[in-house]
Order: sequence, then C-alpha cells, then structure tokens
Amino acid sequence: MDMYLKSIEVNGFKSFAHKMIFKFEHGITGIVGPNGSGKSNVADAVRWVLGEQRAKQLRGSKMEDVIFAGTELRKPMGSAYVAITLDNSDHSLPIQFEEVTVARRVYRSGESEYLINGSACRRKDIVELFFDTGIGKEGYSIIGQGQIEQILSGKPEDRRELFDEAAGIVKYKKNKLETQRSLEIERENLVRVTDILTELERQVSPLQKQSERAREYLLLRDQLKDEDVKLFLFENRNLEQELNELDQKIEIAQRDMKQTEHALAKAKEKYGKQEELLDSLKQEIETIAAEISEMKITKQQKEGQIQVLKEQINTERMRESIYLESKDKLFKDLNEKKQQLKRFEVETEEIRKEYEAVMDQKIQKESEVALYQKQIQDFEKEHEEIEIRVNAVREGRMRVAGAIERSQTVKEQLNVQIVGLEQQMEELEQQIKEQQNEKTLFNNKIQAIKGKKEQLEIERHNAKRIEETLSVERRQIQTEIDKKREKYHRIRSNYETVRNMAERYDGYGFGIKKIMEQQAVESGIIGVVADIIKVEAKYETAIETALGGSIQNIVTDTQKTAKKMIEYLKKNRYGRVTFLPLDAIKGKSFAREEILSEPGVVGSANMLVQYDETYKELFSSLLGKILVVEDMDAGIRIADKYRHNVRIVTLEGDSLNRGGSMSGGAFKNKSNLLGRSREVEELKGRLDKWTQTIAKDEKKYDENEKKLKEYQQNMVNLEQDIQVISLELNTQQMSRTAIENRQEELTKRKEQLVLQKERLKRELYTATEDADRLQDEQMDLESANEQDEERIKVIDEKLEYLRKCAEKHAMEVSKVHMRLSQESQKLEFQEDNQERIRSEIERLSEEFNENQKDVGDVNENVKTLQQQIEELKDSLNLMEQKIITDQKRHQKIQEEVKTKEILYKDILKEREEMIERVSGYDKEIYRLESQKDGKKQKKKELLDYMWENYEVTYHQAKQRLELNETESLLRIKETINRLKKQIKDLGPVNINAIEDYKEVSERYEFMQKQHEDIVTAEAHLTGLMEELEDAMRRQFNAKFKDIKRVFQEVFVELFGGGEARLELTDDDVLESGIRIIAQPPGKKLQNMMQLSGGEKALTAISLLFAIQNLKPSPFCLLDEIEAALDDSNVTRFAKYLHKLTKDTQFIVITHRRGTMMAADVLYGITMQEKGISTQVSVNLIENDLDE
Repeated sequence: MDMYLKSIEVNGFKSFAHKMIFKFEHGITGIVGPNGSGKSNVADAVRWVLGEQRAKQLRGSKMEDVIFAGTELRKPMGSAYVAITLDNSDHSLPIQFEEVTVARRVYRSGESEYLINGSACRRKDIVELFFDTGIGKEGYSIIGQGQIEQILSGKPEDRRELFDEAAGIVKYKKNKLETQRSLEIERENLVRVTDILTELERQVSPLQKQSERAREYLLLRDQLKDEDVKLFLFENRNLEQELNELDQKIEIAQRDMKQTEHALAKAKEKYGKQEELLDSLKQEIETIAAEISEMKITKQQKEGQIQVLKEQINTERMRESIYLESKDKLFKDLNEKKQQLKRFEVETEEIRKEYEAVMDQKIQKESEVALYQKQIQDFEKEHEEIEIRVNAVREGRMRVAGAIERSQTVKEQLNVQIVGLEQQMEELEQQIKEQQNEKTLFNNKIQAIKGKKEQLEIERHNAKRIEETLSVERRQIQTEIDKKREKYHRIRSNYETVRNMAERYDGYGFGIKKIMEQQAVESGIIGVVADIIKVEAKYETAIETALGGSIQNIVTDTQKTAKKMIEYLKKNRYGRVTFLPLDAIKGKSFAREEILSEPGVVGSANMLVQYDETYKELFSSLLGKILVVEDMDAGIRIADKYRHNVRIVTLEGDSLNRGGSMSGGAFKNKSNLLGRSREVEELKGRLDKWTQTIAKDEKKYDENEKKLKEYQQNMVNLEQDIQVISLELNTQQMSRTAIENRQEELTKRKEQLVLQKERLKRELYTATEDADRLQDEQMDLESANEQDEERIKVIDEKLEYLRKCAEKHAMEVSKVHMRLSQESQKLEFQEDNQERIRSEIERLSEEFNENQKDVGDVNENVKTLQQQIEELKDSLNLMEQKIITDQKRHQKIQEEVKTKEILYKDILKEREEMIERVSGYDKEIYRLESQKDGKKQKKKELLDYMWENYEVTYHQAKQRLELNETESLLRIKETINRLKKQIKDLGPVNINAIEDYKEVSERYEFMQKQHEDIVTAEAHLTGLMEELEDAMRRQFNAKFKDIKRVFQEVFVELFGGGEARLELTDDDVLESGIRIIAQPPGKKLQNMMQLSGGEKALTAISLLFAIQNLKPSPFCLLDEIEAALDDSNVTRFAKYLHKLTKDTQFIVITHRRGTMMAADVLYGITMQEKGISTQVSVNLIENDLDE
C-alpha cells in the first residue's frame, strides 16, 4: 500500500480551540464551509507542522499568532499543537515505523518543539525525512491561493524551489550547501593553523638555546642530587641504628611486662576461681535454706490435707445415712403413683363415651339449621325480583323529580344571571372611568423613564471613551513586550550558539574533539584545561597567553587513562593530543616570593583563576611560575631585575619568556576558549534579566487589561441598565396601549351584555313550561309502585320469622360445639395425666436403683480416704527427718565460707601488686616509644626533603646509589657546597625551556600535520561540490524536459486546446529562473501577466498537475486554488483531479459545488460559536454554501 495521510490533529491552533481530528482515506476528501469559518487554517496547520517558520506564510505577523487568541467568552490558550499521521507501510520514508506521526507544539513564551512518533527531534530531522517526496513547506503537497499567485506573478527565479522539488535535487542542494559550509570552515581553520605555525617558528630557535643551558643546569643538579642522596642515606642509616636500639629496649620492657601480665592473669584466674567457689557456697547455703523453708511449708500443707480427708470421711458417713432414709420414701412414692395411674385410666374411658354422645347431637342440629337456610334463600330471591321493579319505578320518579328540580334551578339561575348582567353593566361603567385615570398615570411615568435613559446613554459614551484610551495603552504595552521578546529571542539564539560551540568543542583540534566524545564511556577523562577553570574577563587574555597550547590539553585522572587514550588516537589515526594526568603532575611556585610584591605585578597566574581544589597541583604546574603584570613596561623592568629567569605575561597578552625572548601582537583569528564559559553565563544572566523585564511588562499589561475589563464590565452593566430602562419604557408604553385596548373592549362588552339580558328572559319563559309537564308525569309513577311495596312487606315478615328460627337452632349448634370442645379437652387432659404419672413412676424406679448403688459407693470412698491418710502420715515422717539433715548441712557450709573468705583477701592483695608492676612497665614502654617517634619524625623530615627537592623516595635513593663505607659525612657535605656554587654561577636558567622546546616542537609538527590534513580536506570538498553540481545538472535537465512535455499535455486537456511551454532564463540550469508562456485556445502566445485571472489560475493548476503526474506526492492539500475558475473549468479541474487519485491522495479546501460533487468524503467546518471553528455535518452548512 502506498504512503498516504491518515489523519490531522489540531488543538489550540488558530481558530481550533478544541482538539479536533480529521481522518482521511485514499481518493479526494473535501473540506467545506462558509467564508471565515476556518477552512484554510487546516492547510496552515499542515504547513506549520512540516516546519514553516515564516509567520507571514501562515497569515500572521509573528509565530505566536498561530495560538488560539481567545474570544469574548473564552480565554486564550497557552500553546498550539498540530500532528499529522502518515501510513508508511511501504517504507517510502526512511524510518522503520509502519506509521509515522509528525507533531509540533509552540508556547506563548516562544519556545517550541518537534516530535516524531512522540520522540523529540529537530526541525532539520523533519525536513530531511520528507526530502524529495514532494511533502514539505517548499514542496508541492500544500498549494494555496498564495502559492498559485506566486507561480503566476512571481519572478522566474522565485519558481526554482517548486521545480527543484519536482526534479528531486533539493537533497543535492542541501548537501552542496552543507559541503560549502564545511569548506568555509576548513579554509578558516587553514588560516588559523597557518598563523599558529608562523608564531611557533618564531619560538623554536630561542627555546633551543635556552634548552641547552637548562640541560647543563640539570646535569649539575643531578650531581647535586646524587650527593644529597648519599647524605640522606648516611643520616638515614644512623637513624635506623638508633631506632633498632630503641626497638630492643622496647622489646625487653614488653617481654618483662608480658611476664608480669601472665602472672597477673594467673592471679586473676585464681581470684576468679576463689570468687566462684565462694559464690557457689553462698548459693548452696541459700538453696538449702530455701529447701528447708519449702519442706516446712509442704509439711504444713500435708497436715492440712489429712484434716481435709478426715472431714471427707465424716461427710461420706452422713451421705450413707441419708441414702438409707430416702430408700424407704422412694418405695412408698412409687406404690402411690401406680394406684393413681389406675384411677386416671377409668376416668378417661367415661369421658370418651360422653364425647361420642355429644358428637351425635351436633350432627342432628346442623341438619335442622340447613333446612331453615334453604327457605330463607327462596324468599330472598323473590324479594330481590320485586326490589328490582320497585327500584326501576323509584329511578323514574327520581328522574322526573330531578328534571323538575333542574327546571326550577334553571329558572333560578336565569333570574340570577339577569341580575348579574345588570351588576356587570354597572361595573363596566366604573372600570372605564378607572382605565382613563391609569392612562394618565402611565403617560407621566413614560416621560420620567425617557429622561433616565438619556442620562445612562451619556454615561455609556464616557465609559466608551475611557475604554478606547486603555485599549490604545494596552496596544502600546504589547508592542513594547513584542520588541523585548524579539531582543530576548536574539540573545537566546546567541546563548544557544555559544553553548553549542562549547559543547561541540569548536576551535579545538580534531583529536581533542574525538577524545572528548569518549568522555561518556571513559570516566577517567576530566576535560580540557579551559573547561575546568573560571577566569575574570579582564584576565582572560593574559591567562590564555600564559597557558598557550596547554589550554587545549586534556586532563585525566591517571597516567593509565592518558595512555589508553593515546592508543585510541593511534589506532584511529585521529592525530596527537597532550594529556595532563593528575597523578603525575606536581605543582610549582616562585622560589623568590618577593617578586609578587614588585610594582605593576597583578599576581601569580595560578592565583588569578578559579578551580576546584582537586586541580591545585595541576594549575600550580601550568601557571605557578608565570607572573601576570599590568603592561609591557612593568614586565621588562621585572624581567631585567630577575635576569630573565621568570616567564611574564601582560594583561594584553604580550609575553616575556625566560632567556629574554618576547612575544606580542595578536592572532588573526582569536579563539577565546577561556571566555566561552563566561560568555555563556553572561548571556544566561542577560536572558534572566530580559525575562524579568518582560514579566514586569506583562504584569503591567495584565493590570491594564484588568482595568480595561473593569470598564468593559462597566460598559456591559450600563448596556444592561439601558436595556432594563428600555424594557421598562416599552413595558409602560405597552401597558398604556393595553389600557386603551381595554377601554375599547369594555365598551364592546357593555353592548354584548344588553343582548345577553334579552336572550336570558326568553330562556326563562321556556323553562317554566317544562316544569309543569314533568309534574304530571311524576304523579303517574307513584300510583304504579304501591302494589309492589305491599308484597315486599309480606315477604319481609316471613323472612324475619325464618331467620329467628334459624338463629335459634344455630345457637343450639354452637352450644353443642362448645360442649364437644369441652369433652375433647377433658379427654386430652386425662391422657396427659396418664402420660405424666407413667413418667414419674419410671423416674422413681431409676432413683430407687441409683440409691441402692450410691450406698455401695460410700463404703468404697471411706476405705480410699483412710488409705490416703496413712500415706500422708508416712510422708510427713520422712520429711521431718530430711529437715533435720539439711539444717546440719547448712551449718557446716557456713563455717567453710568463713575459711574461704580469709584466703580470698590474700589473693586480692597479690593481684593489686601485679597491676602496679604492669603499670610501671607500661610507662617505660611509652617513654621509649616517644623517643622512637622523635627519630621517625626526623627520618620523615629527611624523606620529605628528598621528595620536595628531588621527588625521590628511600627505595629510589637506595637503587640510585650504593653507599660507600669509606666515604665520610664531611666530604659529602663539601661536595654539595661546591655543586651549589657552580649552579649559582650559571646565572638565570629557564628550567621549562627543555619542556617548552619539546612541547613547541611537537605542536609545530602537529600543526604541520593538521595543515596538510586541512589542505587535503579542502581539495576533497571542492571535488565533492563539483560532483554534486554535475549530478544536479544532469537530473534537472532530464526532469525539466519531462515537466515541459507533460505541462503541454495537461494544459491542452484543461483548456480544451491551446499551447503552453516552460523556458529557462539563464544558461546555468542550477541558478536559472523559469519563465511560463501560455496560449489559451483562440489567443496569441503571450506572457502570463497578459492572461485573465481565471486563465492564470488554470495555467498554474496545469503546471502543478503536470508535476504531480511526473512525481506524485503521497498526498496533496489544495486550498481554494480553483476559486477563480468558472463552472465549466471547475468541472474539468475536478475531472482531472480524479485521474491523479491513482497515485496521490487529495484533500481539497473549497467552496465550489463542482469540486464538492467530485469529492469522495466531505468534512464541514463552521463557526457555531464566534471565533471558534467546529467540525459539523455537511448538511448543517448547505444553506450557507448555497448563499
């Protein structure tokens, strides 16, 4: 499936205040709506999301204008967001996703962001993604009336972008531009490197002479170092011997102390054992005493148990006597219950016979009651039939009586109505007079309201004037804010540029950039020297001159890291870089500190920079022996005074080197690497300042807006008051009109009442005649009803007699029922009594048997209790004997404890004597250790002296020289004095000359290599540009030929004949403009400017369709490009559009019905709410379109 546009999402963009999603399919989709509804904002949204940066192209004055600005009812939004989603299943776009969503968001602060599938990206990434697809702000996928106008009326040169995109050479042009930029950078680098080489050539010769003198100095210094090493070894050996003697004394004292501590440990052990034995004996005494106490308590408890058991025996004896007494009573009760059961059985049989007799009587009485009820039913049926006839007659009588009553009522009502009409006529006369009075009152009110309305309109006019003044003030504040924002964005752009230069290490060598790229994976890389120091602006030039090439040196944590990075450079042939390992660099400082107090001295270079304490040694090494002075005169004076043995740098960057050489002037292209961090911070500070200034102006703007809203609200309130007054005025006027209408109605009503009174008099005469006729009919119905009422009286008497008889028999049946119920209850009671007596007999039998068993158990219990008493007495005898034995043992152990306590005191005295001896030995060892520490301190001072002066350790000294026993300490000291004199005679020596010479030589070689690399790169880029231009010319010529051919074909089809062609205005096909010449049917061949508006538009459309034929874009958005065509040409336009849908998806914004009819899908856009575009059904706006 070919790539196509699946959807457009807009939120907060221009008039789209709400989130809105347009979904598209293949074919033609139409977007329609009335003028001003926001249709073209869809095209602007797509153009904007594809990277359009010119606000004018989006029909605005600045980019923030694309954000929804609010309406009278809605607040402005803070951001605008647009996203387009394309199907990329054919992977036409160079990205792995099947679906690609490109989005852009902008905030009112001016910040914006681009996204591809939700991930942040650059505008450049989006532009490059759509290269040569026809999609893009420069492409031909979005064509509006503005682009049509540009094709028609623009200069031939302005049409290049469209043809370049169609020819597919935009990517080549971009590559050529980037190559050209790279070439310019390389040429700038070539100038810079040439300047550096020239400067290095001037430094090499003086440094070579100073290097030779420094080598002689170093030779003498090495000899002096050897003698100092010998002296160090001699003194160190003597200290070692003294330390050994002290160690022996300490060892003897420690041995004696150890023996005493051993004896003390034995005494402590003996003391501990004796203490444990005493504790054990005391514990045993306590245990025995506790056991004796416990046994006495147990004895008392057992004696108590014996008394309890005796009481239990007495209890059992009493139980035995109770059981024997209850046995006789149970036997007697059992016999009585059995006799009672026999009596109950006889009584139950008698009650059952009586119950059966009552049941027979109940059946007889119920039969008699049933016979009476049958007779009653027959009479009631006859009574009911007669009652129906009587009711019918009664209803007739009632009907006639009702009619008579109604007739009478009608007569009364008619009389009342006649009287009412007469009263109404009197009231109408009164109301007419009242209405006239009200009319006069309303006329007065209307005059007062008109005066109040005029006063409110004057107030509204004044408020309007103040509102206009505030609006002008607000526009002025907004203009100021816009200007300041423009300055803010310029500073921000500079800030971003400088920050990016710092992050990309622009101005540094190629190798340095490559090493810094490894910083993320190699933690040992700290950074270049310029990154880890801060310098005040006034010292930047001096410090950068002082550092020289070292400013681009890379600082590492160890030599190991530096070695690893050098191997990395060699492996990848990235050139040479100087590293400064922190574990190898040692600090330097001026030997004569009084130099810092000289007039004109600013200070030591390392004291004028700020850095982390970790890098103290590093910057002491790089800058510790470099003096910064105010000017060249001060520098020359100090250099002469100190015999040119100090490197001096002026604040302007001039340099006086050791040995007398001087450097000055300035480089052609100054890199100012040190100033970058400061410049970033300064720009950041300026950004913050402008942010605050803009915030203040915005606050002022908000205050103005608040006042404006207050006056606007005041205007609204005045408008509302005027409306209320107007409404009241209208109400009063309407009320006055109503009164006039009411007067007219009352007059008409009076006339109607006169007519109605005559009609009622006629109706009263008719009602009197109807009442007489109904009176005669009532008398006939009364005579017919007398016979039926006599028969009803006879039937009622018979029914009364039968009901009394039936009621009497029913009462007898009820009595029989009650008696039957009583006999049934008696029978149930007797049966319950029998069951109760049986249960009691059974219970008494069980109790009797249980009593017999308990008597046997009592005898058994007595025997058991007597046996337990005997056992307890035996246990008491044994316990008494044990108590006597334990008491004797307790007395014996107490006597033993007294003896052991005497021995314990002797052992304690011996232990204290041992502790005093150990303390004495400890003091002696401390004194010897103090002497030893003093010797070690002296030895350390010797080691520190060797390290500070020669960076030599004891082992290095031993390896360097073998100590000759024949040499004397005096001779060594004489040799040292002689060597120091020779060094002094050499005069000022530039110690760093050797290193400087080596460094400058290496840098000179490195710069020569860079010079060669840059020359090679320049040649390569020049060749690449020529290749790109050749490829573009070939491709453009081929495609331009095809476009001319297809343009002619499409022109003929759309115009129905004629001729059209394209011409280049220049021989250079890459820079030439394109001229369009057209000849519609029946006209001469002429320039575009001479065609009519419709012909121009159709010619431009022909060109666009020709390009779409040759190089179809995945989708094409057309914004009312056929607006200038007549209906017949619109039909041709729509027909040809369908031909192109085979390869291209079209979204057409239009208000032409012919184009709408050709669309497969239609979206409607309208403004149901002022200022806010809404997507609606197309039917909702058809009427607007017809208009």
